[in-house]
Amino acid sequence: METIKLYCKKCSVALTNDLTKISDSEITWLDERNSIPENRYLISSESDKATLLLAIDTYLLKDNPINRDCGCCGNSNNGSYNKICANGHEVATRIDDCFTGFYIEFDLNKIIIKEKNKDGYAYAK
Repeated sequence: METIKLYCKKCSVALTNDLTKISDSEITWLDERNSIPENRYLISSESDKATLLLAIDTYLLKDNPINRDCGCCGNSNNGSYNKICANGHEVATRIDDCFTGFYIEFDLNKIIIKEKNKDGYAYAK
């Protein structure tokens, strides 16, 4: 996958603009810094489930009205979704606490990935 776009699996609303894949070597895991460059993504399977990681950006997400934040200075990865799509479906977690690098983590079970081709976007395989 070269260029992709993410959509909510429940309602198909767009969650991002175009994203380009990043290699592991381009990630910086420094505390209180963006770990991934803007408009880039990485699929990670380091935890018990595969996730898609993005830079901290607004994208087309809203804050979850249910307070799902935890951490001393920001949000830590506590397994809850603090980002929702425009229609209110939980899709991602923003991680930006003082003891971690900053990124947004999308659950692959909650999103649709479409790959850009010459005709527009098609479902990624």
